[in-house]
Parts: sequence; C-alpha cells; structure tokens
Amino acid sequence: MSGRVPEPEGTPLAGDEVVARVLVSGRSIVKSTGAVRPEAFDPAPGNKLSVLRQAEWAEPALWLRCQQVAAMRNKALFGRADLPASAIRASGPDMAAVAAARPHDPWHAHVQGYPADEALRLSVWQAMAAAAKFVPAPVPTAG
Repeated sequence: MSGRVPEPEGTPLAGDEVVARVLVSGRSIVKSTGAVRPEAFDPAPGNKLSVLRQAEWAEPALWLRCQQVAAMRNKALFGRADLPASAIRASGPDMAAVAAARPHDPWHAHVQGYPADEALRLSVWQAMAAAAKFVPAPVPTAG
C-alpha cells in the first residue's frame, strides 16, 4: 500500500487504472479459452458492480483481498477479471468506474451506469468481457 488516500465516493477512476472483478463462479469463465463470460459483469440489484482497485495492492495482497471477498460470500475463488477503467467507460455511454470506499475496504470501487434496456445491457457486459483479462487464482503450494 502506498499510503495514498482514497478519493471521495463517486470520483471517476483514471482511464489507465486497472480494476479487478473477483470471480467466485466457474460459470464466469470459458474454461477452454480462459475468456471471461459477459455474465461476470452483471451488477448487483442496486445496479452497481463491485470491483477492487489494483493500484494500491502488491500482487500477494491483492490475492489475499480476493480470497477475503470470496470467503465473505461463502464461495470458492476462481480468479479475477482485470480491466482498465477506460474499457468500462468505452463499454457504454453512461458507464463509469468510480471510487466507493468502504470502512473495511478503502480501495473498493463500483462500476455503474448500466442501461435499463436489456439488449444494451448485454452489449455492455459483452464489451467489458472482451476487454477483460482472466487471471486464475493461484494454486496453493504445499508448505
């Protein structure tokens, strides 16, 4: 962690900032190709998708945070989908990744601006999935 202070809630992330969608379902990945499925970007009922901001985390700490997210949901960790905020913005006219710090997670962010129209919504999911890079969860090593 750099000691940088998180921006106020709702502040748009810089285009080059990379965020991670924690993947807790094997159905979020096309196993034969390693591609991220569009459904991985289906937002929660509040129409906001939770993601982790990566800039403040070293790789081991980022994976620890991903494991914590999976454990809070009583799910297995399959990996993460990494994508830059610029790809989120490019996925639809109102789409944005914004700071959404939480007391237990100051580097939490939301993806928001999903269209109400179902066809447009699917188009947004597809654009984000196409831009995402699947990073499989590390395999624990025997110690």
